[in-house]
Amino acid sequence: MKKSTILICLAALSIVACKPENPAEEFPTPEAGASYTFQGTVATDGFTWNSASIIGVYGLTEGVKVANAECRIEGYAIPVVPEEGEEAPVFVPSKWEGQASAPFISPAMDLVKGHNEFLVYTPYNEEMTYIPSQKKIYNLSVSDSQVQPAPNVAGACFALGVIDVIPGKDEVFPFTLNPVTAMLKINISTSEFAGYGVKKVTIIDESESAKLGGTFDVVLDGMEFTTFESTSKVATTITASKPMAAGETQSVFVNILPGDFSSTEFTILIEMTSDKGNVTIPLKKKGVKCEAGKTAELNISDLKSSDNIYEWYCPVESRMLAGCNYAYGDANTYLIQCKSAVYAGSVVPNADIPSEVVIDYRLRGDFTQGEAPVDVTFEWATLNNGTVYVPRHDNKFSPNGLVFEANPANFTVKVTNNSATAGAPILIMKNKEGKILWGWAFWNIAADGTKLEAVNVGGYKLANMSIGQATTDLKNWLTACDNINRTVYYYQWGRYLPIFWNSYWTCSFIGTASGQPVIEQTGGNVAAIQGPFATIRESLDYPYGAITHYDTSKDVAGQKTAVNMTNWTDEFKGDLWGGVVGKSDEAGTKSIYDPCPKGWRVADHDALKAIEAIVGTKPSTYEETNGVKGLNVGDLYLSYSGYVDYKNLPSSSYRPTNYGGATTWSSGMSTYWTNYCASHNANSPFAYRYYGSNSSNESKFGQMIRSAAMAVRCQKDDDAR
Repeated sequence: MKKSTILICLAALSIVACKPENPAEEFPTPEAGASYTFQGTVATDGFTWNSASIIGVYGLTEGVKVANAECRIEGYAIPVVPEEGEEAPVFVPSKWEGQASAPFISPAMDLVKGHNEFLVYTPYNEEMTYIPSQKKIYNLSVSDSQVQPAPNVAGACFALGVIDVIPGKDEVFPFTLNPVTAMLKINISTSEFAGYGVKKVTIIDESESAKLGGTFDVVLDGMEFTTFESTSKVATTITASKPMAAGETQSVFVNILPGDFSSTEFTILIEMTSDKGNVTIPLKKKGVKCEAGKTAELNISDLKSSDNIYEWYCPVESRMLAGCNYAYGDANTYLIQCKSAVYAGSVVPNADIPSEVVIDYRLRGDFTQGEAPVDVTFEWATLNNGTVYVPRHDNKFSPNGLVFEANPANFTVKVTNNSATAGAPILIMKNKEGKILWGWAFWNIAADGTKLEAVNVGGYKLANMSIGQATTDLKNWLTACDNINRTVYYYQWGRYLPIFWNSYWTCSFIGTASGQPVIEQTGGNVAAIQGPFATIRESLDYPYGAITHYDTSKDVAGQKTAVNMTNWTDEFKGDLWGGVVGKSDEAGTKSIYDPCPKGWRVADHDALKAIEAIVGTKPSTYEETNGVKGLNVGDLYLSYSGYVDYKNLPSSSYRPTNYGGATTWSSGMSTYWTNYCASHNANSPFAYRYYGSNSSNESKFGQMIRSAAMAVRCQKDDDAR
């Protein structure tokens, strides 16, 4: 293991000799097993404590057996993550939150009569070890992911001090801790992004020579550092960002290992947020000398878009960052139309829907998580047999006739619909090694006069079609097609592309006993993924293969009863589609994984629940049009599963996996996803379901399994993202 040693003299932190007792002075006898109050601060610019602050205490006086005692701030509190289906309890912060000085309560201690010396440090680390005979502390670290509570307020840094107190005489044990590591204060101002607040700052040495963070030991006499496994990237996130006025300065504090970085050129990422979206500006900046126990400063004045150093990166993103926090392109689904042909009836082009789409495929969001889209190639998604894959199609119309043309000079790809009358393949982008970076779906709306428009449903503006639906002209559609709902796209909850359909579900699933899923790709770029769980990142690597959780140690019956078998990932992120987790009555937003086209987003909890409020739980009337049965609910029309209606709400079905590798087809059911999960660890997001042709005629709103394949009804996005 590579080590580096730093020798730093900090007189303020040196261990002092034990004070001689004054024979004439009488000291009280400490109470056995008593708890004491330590009160103090950290001597660094902008420091404050928070409700979850903890200090560690070691006894240095002979006879005092206190080793790494955990002392919590008075009123210690942390937010509680609720159980599935429960609301989060009210968080009551400590009254010392945001204060520079605060009291900390010790566990029971047995102290000696007279002077007692303690080593006090923060933040508390249960793995930290202090060896008195060596005067050495082991297992310290500067994290690569740090937090500060607000702009201009420093977060925790490793700091320590030695105090001498007399129990029974000193009501509190006062301390002042001095930082052992260095602090870098980054001052940011902007006029272009007034109204945004700084959310996160990341410092990177791309040469990987600068030791900014990592694990270290320290000898207190002389403050000799030994550094292990250093990192060249550190970041600080602001918990509660605040909008900046034009010209205002906000400061972010980054705790780093001491070093002279004045000749190092850092890449600095400035992430800002507002109700308008997110901005991330990568820029270059010369470093400074950072000394232990001191604060150095870097000034970034008048931050603007043109400071962006990467031409393949788009710094402004109006959608909410979720999951892995990056995306390519400004939407995941694009409306498109053939202007010269139609599957049946007369050609009536819609001027609002283009026949040509230009995708700006630059990376957006956190580009440290994504990959630069340089030297990329494009192709239509294919099945394992090599044929081009269309999420839903019918032999009576042609999904062919779409062509693409890449323009790498300006990071765009143009897709043109020359003759595809309905349905469309998925366009995927690969890096030079053949790995899928991203994909885009095309909602091919027939040129028969069909319009994508909003319908008022209980005060909510829902789209009149599900994603992928070609038409609302039921009569001609019934005449022209064999299977009339074949163009509706189906999604596993939280994923941005529609998954493959029909017999493709029966391709070989690969199960593993442990570790991550085994992914099989033979002859094409679609994979069926089945294993212990898939990660969010794996779902991006295989963006439109069906993912299911399968445990080979259990039989089929065991799969059905095991916890979370109905999920496709164990990364419990309930906001993948922009819902406000645990708050069903709050409007969601549009996320980077949202599959709806520009101007639309996945429907909120209350938007689809309004359907149930209108039709009731046991609607009894239906109508039949050209052989298509459906529920008549005034201005709305819900058709039975297997059909596309001609009015407001198209039907859909769902296909959950059957826990042994096979799949089931649930007929007689119309299902639509919402963007909402009750909690981050909720296995089952909410959906609207209508049971029609199975004779129950039930209207339900509630939870469904994430691995189910269901339609998406979009809701009008007021911010037009």
